[in-house]
Amino acid sequence: MSFHNFNREEITKWLNLMKTRAGAPIMAYRKLWHTDNPSIQGVWSPFVNQDTSLNITSFPNDKLSRMIQTEPTATELLLEMFKKQQLEDSEANVSKGEGNRKEESK
Repeated sequence: MSFHNFNREEITKWLNLMKTRAGAPIMAYRKLWHTDNPSIQGVWSPFVNQDTSLNITSFPNDKLSRMIQTEPTATELLLEMFKKQQLEDSEANVSKGEGNRKEESK
C-alpha cells in the first residue's frame, strides 16, 4: 500500500487497521426476524413492577429497611436440630425405661 500523499494521522489509522484486523472477510450481520410493530416497553429492571404505595412513601422507612428473611438463619437451624435431638434422646430413654420395667416384671 502506498502512503505517498497521506498525512501522519491517516497513516496511523491505516497501520492500526492492518495490525488489528484478523484477515477474515468483513461480514454484515443481520437478524433473522422482523416485526412491523417493534416493542416500546423498554428493558426490564428490578424496579419495573414495584408496589405503587412506594410512590408516596417517605424515606428512610423503618418497615422497608428491614431485611426480608426467606430462609431460617444458621442459629435457628442449629436450635431446631438441638431440639430434635433432645426429643429423640428423651424418646429413646422412655423406651429403654419401658424395656427395663418389662424385664424386671418377669
